[in-house]
Amino acid sequence: MELNFSITRLLLLIAFMVTFAVVGGFTPPSVSTDSLLDPQGVAKAWRYCVLLFLSGAVSASLVDHFVGTIDRSNIRLLYIIIGVVLMIGAYIWMSGLRGATHPAKTRAGKSLHPTSGTVVSELAFRSPTAGVIQPHPACCRCAPTASLSPC
Repeated sequence: MELNFSITRLLLLIAFMVTFAVVGGFTPPSVSTDSLLDPQGVAKAWRYCVLLFLSGAVSASLVDHFVGTIDRSNIRLLYIIIGVVLMIGAYIWMSGLRGATHPAKTRAGKSLHPTSGTVVSELAFRSPTAGVIQPHPACCRCAPTASLSPC
């Protein structure tokens, strides 16, 4: 395995890195203070995600690998495929990190229910008779017990 630093391959590597920067890959996701996520864990996952993308970009752009001694052949296509798979995986992982740190919002700014995807204004309300927090009527699938479910 060797690295080929020709001008076209360096430009391809720069294009991959600029594309990752444009989609926000080099910006770490921010964790809100009321989140249950560990900010250090999210930062560590983000660093691994960037490392995964950069290794895929280097693999797809700079790596040459010749095999054989008499009739040499280049398996560069394999490294390109592996690099593209790594970059796609890093993008999907980055999207998952961003989705976990920023809850989904509708256009009106209301929260989406995590399991059903329906728009809810609040996830729970206080029952005036029992003094117990019950699930919102739109959220009957996330009730802890069937007796509390209004559906």
